[in-house]
Amino acid sequence: MDEISSSRPLPSVWKTFEKIINQKLRKFWVQDLPRDQIEDALDFMQAYFIRDEPMNKALNILEDEASMECFRVIWKRLFMQGYSLACYTKLENGENKLVAVNCCIRKLSGDPDDRERYVKGVCMKKVYELMKYVKSLRDPLEIGIREYLAGMGLATIPEFRGHNIGLEILHARKSLCIARGIEASITAFTSPASQRLAEKAGFKDFISITFDEIAEKNPSLKIPNINDYSKRVRHMYILYE
Repeated sequence: MDEISSSRPLPSVWKTFEKIINQKLRKFWVQDLPRDQIEDALDFMQAYFIRDEPMNKALNILEDEASMECFRVIWKRLFMQGYSLACYTKLENGENKLVAVNCCIRKLSGDPDDRERYVKGVCMKKVYELMKYVKSLRDPLEIGIREYLAGMGLATIPEFRGHNIGLEILHARKSLCIARGIEASITAFTSPASQRLAEKAGFKDFISITFDEIAEKNPSLKIPNINDYSKRVRHMYILYE
Protein backbone atom coordinates (compact mmCIF):
# COMPACT_ATOMS: atom_id res chain seq x y z
CA MET A 1 0.00 0.00 0.00
CA ASP A 2 1.37 3.38 -1.01
CA GLU A 3 1.67 6.33 1.31
CA ILE A 4 -1.52 8.33 1.68
CA SER A 5 -2.07 11.40 -0.43
CA SER A 6 -0.09 14.43 0.66
CA SER A 7 -3.30 16.47 0.16
CA ARG A 8 -4.91 14.74 3.13
CA PRO A 9 -4.73 16.90 6.29
CA LEU A 10 -2.18 15.46 8.70
CA PRO A 11 -2.17 15.20 11.56
CA SER A 12 -5.88 14.95 12.38
CA VAL A 13 -7.12 14.58 15.95
CA TRP A 14 -9.55 11.65 16.11
CA LYS A 15 -10.47 11.56 19.78
CA THR A 16 -10.08 13.58 22.98
CA PHE A 17 -10.72 12.32 26.50
CA GLU A 18 -9.93 12.97 30.14
CA LYS A 19 -8.64 10.69 32.90
CA ILE A 20 -8.05 11.20 36.60
CA ILE A 21 -4.49 10.03 37.22
CA ASN A 22 -2.78 10.45 40.58
CA GLN A 23 -5.80 12.49 41.74
CA LYS A 24 -5.34 14.96 38.91
CA LEU A 25 -7.58 15.46 35.88
CA ARG A 26 -5.46 15.06 32.77
CA LYS A 27 -6.49 15.70 29.17
CA PHE A 28 -5.42 13.41 26.31
CA TRP A 29 -5.88 13.33 22.57
CA VAL A 30 -5.40 10.68 19.88
CA GLN A 31 -4.17 11.85 16.49
CA ASP A 32 -2.32 10.68 13.41
CA LEU A 33 1.33 10.05 14.19
CA PRO A 34 3.22 13.12 12.89
CA ARG A 35 5.93 12.32 10.38
CA ASP A 36 8.48 14.34 12.28
CA GLN A 37 7.98 12.04 15.28
CA ILE A 38 8.40 8.71 13.53
CA GLU A 39 11.85 8.11 15.02
CA ASP A 40 10.46 8.85 18.49
CA ALA A 41 7.65 6.38 17.83
CA LEU A 42 10.15 3.71 16.73
CA ASP A 43 12.09 4.15 19.99
CA PHE A 44 8.80 4.08 21.90
CA MET A 45 7.65 0.79 20.34
CA GLN A 46 11.05 -0.79 20.85
CA ALA A 47 11.09 0.26 24.50
CA TYR A 48 7.55 -0.77 25.42
CA PHE A 49 5.89 -3.04 22.86
CA ILE A 50 8.84 -5.36 22.25
CA ARG A 51 9.47 -5.77 25.96
CA ASP A 52 5.87 -6.64 26.85
CA GLU A 53 4.34 -8.53 23.91
CA PRO A 54 4.08 -12.26 24.89
CA MET A 55 5.78 -13.84 21.87
CA ASN A 56 8.62 -11.33 21.92
CA LYS A 57 9.04 -11.83 25.65
CA ALA A 58 9.04 -15.64 25.42
CA LEU A 59 11.57 -15.59 22.58
CA ASN A 60 13.73 -12.97 24.31
CA ILE A 61 13.68 -11.05 21.06
CA LEU A 62 15.51 -8.10 22.61
CA GLU A 63 18.68 -10.20 22.39
CA ASP A 64 18.20 -10.83 18.65
CA GLU A 65 19.75 -7.80 16.96
CA ALA A 66 18.59 -8.76 13.45
CA SER A 67 15.01 -9.19 14.63
CA MET A 68 15.07 -5.86 16.42
CA GLU A 69 16.31 -4.08 13.33
CA CYS A 70 13.63 -5.86 11.29
CA PHE A 71 10.91 -4.54 13.57
CA ARG A 72 12.18 -0.98 13.15
CA VAL A 73 12.36 -1.27 9.36
CA ILE A 74 8.81 -2.62 9.09
CA TRP A 75 7.36 -0.20 11.62
CA LYS A 76 8.96 2.74 9.84
CA ARG A 77 7.44 1.69 6.52
CA LEU A 78 4.02 1.38 8.14
CA PHE A 79 4.33 4.69 10.00
CA MET A 80 5.13 6.40 6.69
CA GLN A 81 1.75 5.30 5.30
CA GLY A 82 0.04 7.72 7.68
CA TYR A 83 -2.53 5.43 9.31
CA SER A 84 -0.84 4.97 12.69
CA LEU A 85 -2.14 6.64 15.84
CA ALA A 86 -0.42 8.44 18.69
CA CYS A 87 -1.84 9.52 22.03
CA TYR A 88 -0.52 12.61 23.82
CA THR A 89 -1.02 14.57 26.99
CA LYS A 90 0.30 18.03 27.85
CA LEU A 91 2.76 18.28 30.71
CA GLU A 92 2.86 21.08 33.24
CA ASN A 93 5.75 22.71 31.35
CA GLY A 94 3.62 22.85 28.19
CA GLU A 95 5.40 19.97 26.44
CA ASN A 96 3.34 17.39 24.54
CA LYS A 97 4.19 13.96 25.92
CA LEU A 98 3.75 10.81 23.82
CA VAL A 99 1.98 8.24 26.00
CA ALA A 100 0.81 5.55 23.53
CA VAL A 101 1.34 4.41 19.94
CA ASN A 102 -0.67 2.11 17.69
CA CYS A 103 1.09 1.07 14.49
CA CYS A 104 -1.56 0.55 11.79
CA ILE A 105 -1.73 -0.39 8.12
CA ARG A 106 -4.51 -0.13 5.53
CA LYS A 107 -5.03 -3.47 3.81
CA LEU A 108 -7.14 -5.09 1.12
CA SER A 109 -8.31 -8.66 1.70
CA GLY A 110 -6.26 -11.07 -0.40
CA ASP A 111 -3.39 -8.65 -0.99
CA PRO A 112 0.07 -10.19 -0.52
CA ASP A 113 1.95 -9.14 2.59
CA ASP A 114 4.86 -7.05 1.32
CA ARG A 115 6.46 -7.08 4.80
CA GLU A 116 7.74 -10.62 4.20
CA ARG A 117 10.73 -9.45 2.18
CA TYR A 118 11.96 -7.42 5.17
CA VAL A 119 11.69 -10.22 7.73
CA LYS A 120 15.09 -11.08 9.21
CA GLY A 121 16.32 -12.61 12.45
CA VAL A 122 15.54 -16.01 13.94
CA CYS A 123 12.98 -14.70 16.41
CA MET A 124 11.24 -12.36 13.99
CA LYS A 125 10.93 -15.11 11.39
CA LYS A 126 9.18 -17.34 13.92
CA VAL A 127 6.80 -14.57 15.00
CA TYR A 128 6.06 -13.69 11.39
CA GLU A 129 5.43 -17.30 10.33
CA LEU A 130 3.20 -17.93 13.34
CA MET A 131 1.07 -14.89 12.62
CA LYS A 132 1.00 -15.73 8.91
CA TYR A 133 -0.32 -19.19 9.79
CA VAL A 134 -3.03 -17.79 12.09
CA LYS A 135 -4.22 -15.31 9.47
CA SER A 136 -4.27 -18.04 6.80
CA LEU A 137 -7.02 -19.86 8.69
CA ARG A 138 -9.76 -17.47 7.49
CA ASP A 139 -10.19 -14.83 4.80
CA PRO A 140 -11.89 -11.57 5.84
CA LEU A 141 -13.92 -11.81 2.64
CA GLU A 142 -15.81 -14.67 4.33
CA ILE A 143 -17.62 -12.05 6.41
CA GLY A 144 -17.73 -9.44 3.67
CA ILE A 145 -14.70 -7.37 4.69
CA ARG A 146 -12.84 -6.13 1.62
CA GLU A 147 -10.72 -3.38 3.10
CA TYR A 148 -9.66 -2.86 6.70
CA LEU A 149 -7.27 -1.24 9.14
CA ALA A 150 -4.82 -3.75 10.60
CA GLY A 151 -2.51 -3.26 13.54
CA MET A 152 1.09 -4.18 14.24
CA GLY A 153 1.55 -3.22 17.85
CA LEU A 154 -0.10 -1.06 20.50
CA ALA A 155 1.81 0.14 23.54
CA THR A 156 1.31 2.56 26.44
CA ILE A 157 4.02 3.88 28.73
CA PRO A 158 3.99 2.19 32.16
CA GLU A 159 3.08 5.31 34.15
CA PHE A 160 -0.25 5.61 32.33
CA ARG A 161 -1.23 1.95 32.23
CA GLY A 162 -4.35 0.83 34.02
CA HIS A 163 -6.36 3.81 32.75
CA ASN A 164 -7.65 2.30 29.49
CA ILE A 165 -5.54 4.52 27.25
CA GLY A 166 -5.29 1.63 24.79
CA LEU A 167 -9.07 1.33 24.77
CA GLU A 168 -9.39 4.99 23.81
CA ILE A 169 -7.00 4.42 20.91
CA LEU A 170 -9.04 1.45 19.70
CA HIS A 171 -12.15 3.66 19.84
CA ALA A 172 -10.28 6.38 17.90
CA ARG A 173 -9.74 3.93 15.05
CA LYS A 174 -13.46 4.21 14.29
CA SER A 175 -13.27 7.94 13.57
CA LEU A 176 -10.15 7.48 11.45
CA CYS A 177 -11.65 4.61 9.46
CA ILE A 178 -14.99 6.29 8.81
CA ALA A 179 -13.26 9.50 7.67
CA ARG A 180 -11.00 7.58 5.30
CA GLY A 181 -13.53 5.14 3.93
CA ILE A 182 -12.31 2.01 5.70
CA GLU A 183 -15.07 -0.40 6.69
CA ALA A 184 -13.44 -2.39 9.50
CA SER A 185 -10.50 -3.00 11.80
CA ILE A 186 -8.86 -6.42 12.09
CA THR A 187 -5.98 -7.00 14.49
CA ALA A 188 -4.29 -9.96 16.15
CA PHE A 189 -4.19 -9.47 19.92
CA THR A 190 -1.73 -11.75 21.70
CA SER A 191 -1.75 -10.63 25.33
CA PRO A 192 -4.65 -11.19 27.75
CA ALA A 193 -4.69 -7.47 28.59
CA SER A 194 -4.95 -6.35 24.97
CA GLN A 195 -7.61 -8.98 24.29
CA ARG A 196 -9.73 -7.61 27.14
CA LEU A 197 -9.33 -4.08 25.78
CA ALA A 198 -10.38 -5.26 22.32
CA GLU A 199 -13.50 -6.86 23.77
CA LYS A 200 -14.37 -3.61 25.59
CA ALA A 201 -13.92 -1.73 22.30
CA GLY A 202 -16.42 -4.03 20.58
CA PHE A 203 -14.05 -6.33 18.71
CA LYS A 204 -15.21 -9.91 18.09
CA ASP A 205 -13.21 -13.06 17.45
CA PHE A 206 -12.48 -13.83 13.81
CA ILE A 207 -9.87 -16.48 14.63
CA SER A 208 -9.10 -17.69 18.14
CA ILE A 209 -6.49 -20.39 18.60
CA THR A 210 -4.19 -21.42 21.43
CA PHE A 211 -0.43 -21.45 21.08
CA ASP A 212 -0.54 -25.15 21.99
CA GLU A 213 -2.93 -25.85 19.10
CA ILE A 214 -0.64 -23.97 16.73
CA ALA A 215 2.40 -25.96 17.88
CA GLU A 216 0.50 -29.24 17.59
CA LYS A 217 -0.41 -28.52 13.98
CA ASN A 218 2.96 -27.02 13.10
CA PRO A 219 5.78 -27.96 15.51
CA SER A 220 8.17 -25.46 13.89
CA LEU A 221 6.00 -22.68 15.31
CA LYS A 222 6.29 -23.83 18.91
CA ILE A 223 7.41 -21.02 21.24
CA PRO A 224 8.89 -22.35 24.50
CA ASN A 225 7.32 -20.93 27.67
CA ILE A 226 4.75 -18.88 25.74
CA ASN A 227 2.00 -20.09 28.09
CA ASP A 228 3.73 -18.24 30.92
CA TYR A 229 2.63 -15.03 29.20
CA SER A 230 -0.41 -15.87 27.07
CA LYS A 231 -2.47 -18.92 26.12
CA ARG A 232 -3.85 -17.89 22.75
CA VAL A 233 -3.90 -15.59 19.76
CA ARG A 234 -7.15 -13.82 19.03
CA HIS A 235 -7.46 -12.32 15.55
CA MET A 236 -10.34 -9.91 16.14
CA TYR A 237 -12.48 -7.61 14.03
CA ILE A 238 -14.97 -4.78 14.29
CA LEU A 239 -17.21 -3.36 11.58
CA TYR A 240 -17.85 0.37 11.24
CA GLU A 241 -21.10 1.81 9.95
